[in-house]
Amino acid sequence: MRLCRCRQTTDESPRQVMTYGNQTQVRTIVLQDKKDTIKAPLWRKVAGENITVGSYITGKNLLTEYGKEKQLSTTSRTKIELREAPIAMDCTLRVRLQAQAAIAEANLHLAQANLNIHQYAQNRMRRRRQRRWWYRAWLGPARRRKYGLYDQLMVELRREDTTAFTNFLRMPPAMFDELLTRVGPRITKQRTYYRAPIEPGMKLAITLRHLASGSKYTDMRYGWRVPHNTISLIVREVGINCEFVIQFHLFVQVLSHVYVGYL
Repeated sequence: MRLCRCRQTTDESPRQVMTYGNQTQVRTIVLQDKKDTIKAPLWRKVAGENITVGSYITGKNLLTEYGKEKQLSTTSRTKIELREAPIAMDCTLRVRLQAQAAIAEANLHLAQANLNIHQYAQNRMRRRRQRRWWYRAWLGPARRRKYGLYDQLMVELRREDTTAFTNFLRMPPAMFDELLTRVGPRITKQRTYYRAPIEPGMKLAITLRHLASGSKYTDMRYGWRVPHNTISLIVREVGINCEFVIQFHLFVQVLSHVYVGYL
């Protein structure tokens, strides 16, 4: 710690100005022996030394050597103490430092939150159970076409008993076909080499049957041969697209009536 400057004050207590980067601290040197005649030269001598806060310089070392050099008398009771004074800085610097501290604290909290999210994701990936199979055999596409309600029961009802078909889906076959024509293009998935998608007619039939009966997805999977999690996605997708188609149809009808009335 380098003492940069020394000056005499009115109370005979010189102040040492120390520089720490952009901050300036004022420290006071107090001579306990007020009768000593070498205190003024001693300030200039101490100003060139490295002294830590709270350290003491007694008359048997530095003061004795300095007195012998200058032919001055010193006493063993002479003692110098460094006392720390409040930091003297302007308001602008204080505000800037407070803002920097607040920004640093906010960045620390943000980094901690990102770390917690990353750890949570890693722990969740570790805890994820390994699948025993890709899909259950009785829910596969082959058995779905062979034993499912859409490819077996609905075909029989459409061909033999339209009343039962209407009771099953709450609409006749003609209305079902019209709704499928309007909604089908919006719920059709692209066929890939990975696996064949579920037909749009089956999606619409599953949704209508769920709305008509209120059955649970876990109960419907046994008849339709479709996993319950897939049924949940199907019902949501078909419901959104049906609502859009109905609103668009009503809008077209209202617009046509307004246009005809205007003519």
